Amino acid sequence: MFKKFFITVLYAVLLLIPSSTAFAGEGDMVTVTGGATTATGANGDYYYAGSTNVGGIVRDYYDKPASVYRIEFRYNSQYAVSEWEVWESTALGGGGTVRFYHTSTSVAIPTGAWLLDVASGSPYVTFTPAPTATAPTATTNAASGIGTSGATFNGTVNANLASTTVTFQYGLTTSYGSSVTADQSPLTGSTATAVSKAVTSLTPNTLYHYRVVGVNSAGTTNGSDMSFTTNPLPPSVATDIASGITSAGATLNGTVNANGVSSTVTFEYGLTTSYGTSVTADQSPVTGSADTPVSKNISGLGSGSTYHYRIIGVSDGGTTTGFDKTFTTAPGIPVNVAVSGDGSEVTVTWEAVTGATSYNVYSSEDPYSGFTLNTSGSFNGTSWTASYSGNKLFYYVVAVN
Repeated sequence: MFKKFFITVLYAVLLLIPSSTAFAGEGDMVTVTGGATTATGANGDYYYAGSTNVGGIVRDYYDKPASVYRIEFRYNSQYAVSEWEVWESTALGGGGTVRFYHTSTSVAIPTGAWLLDVASGSPYVTFTPAPTATAPTATTNAASGIGTSGATFNGTVNANLASTTVTFQYGLTTSYGSSVTADQSPLTGSTATAVSKAVTSLTPNTLYHYRVVGVNSAGTTNGSDMSFTTNPLPPSVATDIASGITSAGATLNGTVNANGVSSTVTFEYGLTTSYGTSVTADQSPVTGSADTPVSKNISGLGSGSTYHYRIIGVSDGGTTTGFDKTFTTAPGIPVNVAVSGDGSEVTVTWEAVTGATSYNVYSSEDPYSGFTLNTSGSFNGTSWTASYSGNKLFYYVVAVN
C-alpha cells in the first residue's frame, strides 16, 4: 500500500509541472516517443523488447541498455488496472522500485512522449507532445563540380519525421522540365541532411535553373530556384599548310572554330619546335561556331631555312594548340656570278647559297629578256661549263631547293 501511495503522490506532482519547467539534469533527459519501436536520447536508445507472461501478468516493455531504468506496460493485479510504469531495474518481470505509473487501457505508449531524467536520483517523468510529421524542409544549395557538360546539384532537406522522396528539377527556364532523384533519397528522421546528384549531358556555355524538391505524406516543399552556367568549350584549331613562301617570308594558315566564345588566335614560329616568335592572326578574335580560315603573313625570314609553326586558340573555355608543321624558305640569289671562256667553252661560277640543293643557269643574247634554261653543259658544285657557240650571251644563276 505504501508503494502505491508513493507513486500516486509522485504522479500527481508531475502532472502539475508545466511543460516549460527546467528539470534537474535536463541535459540528460531522454524521450520515448508514443508508438515508436525505438527512441534516441542523450543517454542512449530505448528498445521495444516485446511482451512476456509472468505469473499471468502481460508485460510489454522497453529496456535501456546499461541503465537501471525500463519503461514497461503491464496489468497491475494488485490494483486491477493496466498501466505504464517506470522501473529502476532492467530485470524483466519486476524488481526494483516503480518510479512512475500511468493508467492506460492500451499497450501503445500513451499519447505524447515520456520524458525521463535518468540523471536524477528520483527521476522526473512528464508528458510532452508527440512529434508529428510535417511537410519536409528543403533548401537549394549552390551547384558544384561545374564543367562543360555536367554539374552536381546540392541541397539540404529535413524529412520532418516522414519518409521523404528528394529530387532535383532542372532545365533552361524556371519551368525546368527534367528531374533526377537525389543519391540520398528517401530521407527519414528529423535532421537537416545534405543531398546531391551529379548530372551529365548538359550543353556547354549554357545557363541552367534548378531546385531541390522534398515530398512526404504531409506535403511537398520546393526549394528556391538557383542557376549556374556550364563552362564553354575551348576553341577547335587546325594548323594548315603555309603558302606564299619566298626566300624571306611566307603566309601561315590555319582553321579555327570558336565554339561560341570569342577566341584570340595566334601563330608561333621559329627554327625549332621551341618556336620563339608569336604573331596574331589577321582574323583574330574569332567568334561564332563555324570553321573559320585564319592567316598571317610573316617576313624577315632567313633564306633556305626550315621553319616550324603552329596555331593557338585561346578563349574563356581554355587553350587549344594545333599540331606542328614546317616549311622551307626559298634559297637566296647567287652572288659574285662570273663568266669566263677559252673560245670553245664557257664557264659560269658563283658563290654557294645556303639551303640550295641544286642550281639552274639561264642565258640570253638580250640582257633584259629572252632568257632560257640551259639543259646542256655540266655542273661542278658552284660552276657550270658548256660549249661556246660564238655568240655573245648573258647569264644568270638560280638556286633551287
